Amino acid sequence: DFPRTHSSVVELNLEKPDGEMLKGDATILLVEDNIAVGEVSTMLLEQLGYAVQQVERPVAALDLLSRANDIDLVLSDIVMPGEMNGAALARRVRSIYPHVAVLLTTGYAPQQDLTDGTLSVLRKPYRLATLSSVLRTTLDHAKAAVGRQTGGG
Repeated sequence: DFPRTHSSVVELNLEKPDGEMLKGDATILLVEDNIAVGEVSTMLLEQLGYAVQQVERPVAALDLLSRANDIDLVLSDIVMPGEMNGAALARRVRSIYPHVAVLLTTGYAPQQDLTDGTLSVLRKPYRLATLSSVLRTTLDHAKAAVGRQTGGG
């Protein structure tokens, strides 16, 4: 489960039940307005092997995406303060950057209340093995979709 601690050191078990954890090889843009949650999420993603860039607002995520060409996946909380929530960000990313995968997370509202049902949503709290598996699946689906659009494999 998502660790809950006030300690600065969190020990994590990165092994799946079958003994092998899926290691990441992509760059993830984490969009999280809660600094503590962002720090823990970044630590988990890095331990899974992902490179992580973090911003606190959807607008900052769009700005970074406009300047960076190495982002493979946007991982965003759905519930965000301000004019744009995570679902709106996901739709913008899909429209402007179709090669970038998007995964939303929430611990609050049911998915259908905040998304159109076509967005991938990971419910909080989640196990590390689940996060690893969902990230890999989301990245693989995005690569396959881009391959179909460009005529590749």
